Amino acid sequence: NITAGGRLTVMAINGTDGSVTADASATESQISIAAAAAVNAITSTNVASLGAASYTANGVTVSALKADPAETPHVDTFATSAQSGAGGSKVGIAGALALNLIESSSVASVSGSAVVNAGSGASTVSADQQMMATASATPVDESDTQGGKVGIGASVALNLITTDATAEIKDGAVFDN
Repeated sequence: NITAGGRLTVMAINGTDGSVTADASATESQISIAAAAAVNAITSTNVASLGAASYTANGVTVSALKADPAETPHVDTFATSAQSGAGGSKVGIAGALALNLIESSSVASVSGSAVVNAGSGASTVSADQQMMATASATPVDESDTQGGKVGIGASVALNLITTDATAEIKDGAVFDN
């Protein structure tokens, strides 16, 4: 059991950023092969919760945020880039892969077994999730990889993102305000 003399605040703050770059080139041979792969694999979890207990306060805040204060939130930023090029005197083969593989969640919750008496104070249960992701796969400058008779190239850029923000008072909880 928790009794607060004033407001009860449970807050989790999490800002996550990531970047990765790959660069490959091959030249000065009859057959040149270059491959670049950049993978940004990130799992980010932000949780604030009131568990199975009794809580008494004058206002309750449960928040899973990207920044404090919430008025100036952090935007998670993920950047991935890959570039490649090959210039063989006969054959040049190049490939570039840029992949953002992001799983991110923010959860603010009150357990279904919680009993909350928030008195007359204002109460808030909130979660935010803001993200920006860029993926770029390109060839290197052609002046660096001029070739002969055959040139083959492929570039692939993908953002595979799962994101959610959940603010909940679970079924069964008692929340008086």
